[in-house]
Amino acid sequence: MNLRAQVVVVGGGVTGTGIAWHLASAGVRDVVLVERDEVAAGSASKAVGGVRAQFSGGLDIRLGARSLEAFARFGEETGYDIGLHRVGHLCSTCAAPAAGRVRTRTPRITTR
Repeated sequence: MNLRAQVVVVGGGVTGTGIAWHLASAGVRDVVLVERDEVAAGSASKAVGGVRAQFSGGLDIRLGARSLEAFARFGEETGYDIGLHRVGHLCSTCAAPAAGRVRTRTPRITTR
């Protein structure tokens, strides 16, 4: 048997499936995903994660915001609900010197 494809992606984990998805979304018509087991059978499919939004650098802040936007659209684009819940995050300190350091190192972030 002689099979051909424009692009072959090896590995059906989060990286491989993401690459295949983005290639197909960009118009590549002949994408083949090869996986030795079941797609999403590895550890990434079992992970509970979060998206960090507190950074000191502008690029990291924009990347986190862009990731949240992509996760929010994921169900519409793929038909699969990933169960995104925006619950927030709170850091607290009891010692006054530590609280002062936290206050001076935390950038102000605004959303539009």
